[in-house]
Amino acid sequence: MYVSVYNQKIVEAHFQVPCMNYGQLQRWKDFVPLRYSLSLSIRQFRNDFAAYFQAFRTTELEEDDPGGIAALVDYKAIGRPGLDQLIKAHKPILSSLLIYHQYELLQALIQPICLPLDFYYVVNKIDVVDIFNEAITLQGICFKSDYIEHNYHKQLSFKNALLKSKI
Repeated sequence: MYVSVYNQKIVEAHFQVPCMNYGQLQRWKDFVPLRYSLSLSIRQFRNDFAAYFQAFRTTELEEDDPGGIAALVDYKAIGRPGLDQLIKAHKPILSSLLIYHQYELLQALIQPICLPLDFYYVVNKIDVVDIFNEAITLQGICFKSDYIEHNYHKQLSFKNALLKSKI
C-alpha cells in the first residue's frame, strides 16, 4: 500500500481511521483539509475487502431493497454480481459502491495502531475511487491531528489540542 498526503509519501502508521465520528467534517471546521491518496494492488484489495463485500452482497440479495440509494439501485440493475465480476466488467458501479461503503472499506484496509505517535492523518472522506489495470486508488480528505480515537485495543492518551497546521 502506498499512502501520500499532498503528494508526499507518508508512513502508513500515521494514516488512521477514527472509530467514531467518521465523515463528520463539521467537527474539523477549524482545521486545514488535506488531500490524500491511497493506492494498493487489486490483489490486496480483494484480500482485505472480499469478506465484507460478500456479507454485503448476501444481505442485498436477501433484502432486495436498494432503498432509492443510487449506488445500490445501479448494483441491483446489473444483477448484484460478486466482487471479481465487478472488478472485471463494472468498475464505475464498483467505484460507487466503494464510496457508499467507504468507512467499512477503510476499516478493512487500514490497520489501527496502539503506539502513541506525535501526529496522525485522520481520514474522514473518500471522494474518488479509480480502478485501473491491477491497482485501485482512493482519494479524499484527511486532517492532521495529535489524537486518534481508537477502541480497538486501548485508548491512546489525549495529548492536548488538535494540530491546526498544514502537513
